[in-house]
Amino acid sequence: MKKTWKNALTILLAVILVLPTWAFAANDALDYNDAESWAYFALGEDTGVDVFLVCPTVDTKSETNSFDLNEKLKAKFVNALDMEKGIYEDAGRLYSPYYRQMSMNAYTLSEAERAQAKEVAYADVSAAFRHYLDHENGGRALILAGFSQGSDMCLELMKEYYGGEANALREKLVAVYAIGWSVMEDMVAAYPQIVPAQGETDVGTVISFDCEDGTLSDTLVIPAGTKALSINPLNWKTDGTPADKSLNSGAVLSTGAEPVPALCGGYLGTRGELVVTDVTPADYPAVIDIFPDGSYHIYDYLFFFTNLKQNVAARVNAWRTELPFKDVADGSWYEDAVAFAYEKGLMAGTGGALFSPDVTLTRAQLVTMLWRYAGEPEADGVLPIDVPGGAWYAEAAHWAASEIIVEGARFGGDDGLTRDETAALLWRCAKSLGADVSVGEDTNILSYSDAFDVTESAAMQWAVGAGVIEGTDTGLLLPKGQLTRAQAAVLLRRFYTALHTRSELSLWTEDAAAADALIAYIEAVTDENSADYIPVNDRIAVFDLDGTLFCETDPNYFDYTLLKYRVLEDPDYKDKASDFEREVALKIKEQNETGKSFSGLEVDHGKAVASAFAGMSVAEFNAYIQEFKKQPMPSYEGMLRGDGWYLPMLQVVRYLEANDFTVYVVSGTDRLIVRGIAYDSPLGLPNRQIIGSDETIVASGQGGADGLNYVFTEGDELILGGEFLIKNLKMNKVSVIMQEIGQQPVLSFGNSTGDSSMAEYVTSGNPYRSLAFMLCCDDTARENGNVSKAQKMYDLCAEFGWVPISMKNDWTTIYGDGVTYTGTSDAAA
Repeated sequence: MKKTWKNALTILLAVILVLPTWAFAANDALDYNDAESWAYFALGEDTGVDVFLVCPTVDTKSETNSFDLNEKLKAKFVNALDMEKGIYEDAGRLYSPYYRQMSMNAYTLSEAERAQAKEVAYADVSAAFRHYLDHENGGRALILAGFSQGSDMCLELMKEYYGGEANALREKLVAVYAIGWSVMEDMVAAYPQIVPAQGETDVGTVISFDCEDGTLSDTLVIPAGTKALSINPLNWKTDGTPADKSLNSGAVLSTGAEPVPALCGGYLGTRGELVVTDVTPADYPAVIDIFPDGSYHIYDYLFFFTNLKQNVAARVNAWRTELPFKDVADGSWYEDAVAFAYEKGLMAGTGGALFSPDVTLTRAQLVTMLWRYAGEPEADGVLPIDVPGGAWYAEAAHWAASEIIVEGARFGGDDGLTRDETAALLWRCAKSLGADVSVGEDTNILSYSDAFDVTESAAMQWAVGAGVIEGTDTGLLLPKGQLTRAQAAVLLRRFYTALHTRSELSLWTEDAAAADALIAYIEAVTDENSADYIPVNDRIAVFDLDGTLFCETDPNYFDYTLLKYRVLEDPDYKDKASDFEREVALKIKEQNETGKSFSGLEVDHGKAVASAFAGMSVAEFNAYIQEFKKQPMPSYEGMLRGDGWYLPMLQVVRYLEANDFTVYVVSGTDRLIVRGIAYDSPLGLPNRQIIGSDETIVASGQGGADGLNYVFTEGDELILGGEFLIKNLKMNKVSVIMQEIGQQPVLSFGNSTGDSSMAEYVTSGNPYRSLAFMLCCDDTARENGNVSKAQKMYDLCAEFGWVPISMKNDWTTIYGDGVTYTGTSDAAA
């Protein structure tokens, strides 16, 4: 063993101790725009996750700080980082700054001098981190990592950058690996964003520990009288449960060395120290004078190198999947189903951060899942004879027997389940819950070549007819095939869908993930027992109009075509139109015909609408709109201009209202025009819940008087004043929401970048669980769709975490059965 530590010590001394001497020379903070100020800069593959890695102490010569960052000292930075790199390099790109770190000598100074030296070091680290955030992060997830002084710097970054309720950085934080440093109770109390890790896959938490032999009571990292909030990197427990050395996947004692498995075990001591077993201080001495014999500080991450590397991968996977399981891979065919079953509380893990997707499902497991689905009811009667009273599944078995979901005196809790047996259990459960199981009565399962192997045909008919069980591509049901836990998650999701037929959203396809997301959200926020519960007064939803609720491709916005008609076609006005109004209308006409876009047209259009209808009363303007709505809709058979409502989205409005949501339309279209479109329409919202772009409204007798100098009198009418006020797009939508609604909505529905500000406002720093949906007009058969534009919105949804709605794939109809699209979609534009 002594030879082992001597080899390691040779490397560590080269990295940490043997440094050249130089004259003391102070300099200014480093310029992190310069690549020379970085030991690592974007090193490695871009996976969507970055690692900001802060170097430990490598300066043993300076009095306070490394003011002379010459090439030799920089080489020591890189040598030390190259040792740590292997833990994190598979996660993504690495960034590690040079900085005027505290020297080893600084740790022997007075508290005030030491604090001053730390301030200098942290100023550099913070400047580097700020540069990284401003120029390199780009919304990527992030791991903060360090060892010893580097860990201390990471905790300081947490204090400065990750506080506050509305903190986007914290949402992107995978974990903080603060190895060889301590998180104390007073630190957590003062900085609640610093959350000590409690398990193997919790994200956004801090992983910290420092190694000792169990004989010490006072060290630099864990001073006497304090207790560190540490975690054991072998069993990922925070109590004193010992971890045998067999759990150690491999210590790595020098750069590039082969892992040494089962080198040591460990447990957390009374001070929060990680007491390392199976090695001795003689084998692994403290080496550094500021640490006493019995301290294994310089080996903190070396002893547990492979376990830490595996844990980084597990936490990254957990961050991507939002699941606490290290064996449910991001992008796996069963990931969404497992997430569904887990979030619904139907399935849990098998221990040790495992879901065990490939393990055979047992009867006890499935019955317990169905019992949870039923609400964990109590049951009367006698337990099956082979179920011990204290069995973990006893209550579920009791319920299943009393409801005749399982039959016979024997339960067989440990028995694996076939697809045939699973269909029977699900069918009986559905019947016991009062569900309509007649859907499968006419299902012809004889079309499957192995149908005669089915034991209970009625159950299988229902399961196939309801879409709970699907046949294989080769025309087989595989009724005797064993079911795995991953397959069970998929069946549970289908079972849930079969029993929740989406009567409220009947115009959405069964596979519409957006509908699933909305239903799951509504169920959570309206459940008083849910952590996501939202009081009725705070249930606010905002919708864009054009392209979200109503057709915007006829071939242009309703309000654009209304102006074009008014100025170029209306026999009562076209000869009165101003040159400016004609110029705007002709641009709209050209845009309709060629697709050409014009800069500033949105505002010019608003001004032209205000002037072209100036002098009309509000009632006359509405009547004008009602007549325009009666014109046939271009490129559609069976539809007038006022009929262009997206029927599936109207179902969403009704669904939200049925769940006590107040729905507002927040549109870029003129407010009075939106109200005119909505007048006597299936939207059914009052005018007070319709917000749009605005022009002035004045009294008919007001003349040119200022509103502050005129009093509305009997006989006055409200008329359009002719002046455009505001185009309600982008940030203006956010402003008007606050001005008119007065509180942050929790749901947003839009379709374009003009709605992105609204979506981000709704989902950023919201005290309640919130969602933003974006409609993607990808249907080129039933609508004037544009595939490339739709793809851009899909990409934005992926980037910002919005929920995409596919017009093509999520809706069974758009305008109803009597409407046919007759135009030619610009599918590739």
